[in-house]
Amino acid sequence: MIFIDTSIFMYAAGKEHPNKEPSVNLLKLIAVREVGAVINVEVLQKIFHRYTIIKMKEKGINLAKKVITIVLRIYSIELSDAIKAMEILERYTVTSRDVIHIAFMLNRNIKEVCTYDQQHFFGVEEINAYKPENLLRAYEK
Repeated sequence: MIFIDTSIFMYAAGKEHPNKEPSVNLLKLIAVREVGAVINVEVLQKIFHRYTIIKMKEKGINLAKKVITIVLRIYSIELSDAIKAMEILERYTVTSRDVIHIAFMLNRNIKEVCTYDQQHFFGVEEINAYKPENLLRAYEK
């Protein structure tokens, strides 16, 4: 099981960008269940937040609806995740939004994340962070 960060969905839905095609291709593998994916409701919240800020609320709602149909395992955030997040914040330099994902992952023994957010996820030693293109190479074999 691999946690899919919001950045993957945003690049897949966004304008042309070098990260768009790998993100789309990874989501295709998730949609056909070749890649076991998991997210939490904070991923949806980030989508709502971003698209509302840029005055594209309808696009954000439509993207969230697509995410819900593609990813079968979507979990809530629990108090234990907030407590774990505090521990992580004491050890690492991560954003408040990413730390809740990391805590969520560690509390559920999810050790892998797919993201373009190198600044935060890639520095946490308890998890392995991959870009979509790295995961895609593993599935091409």
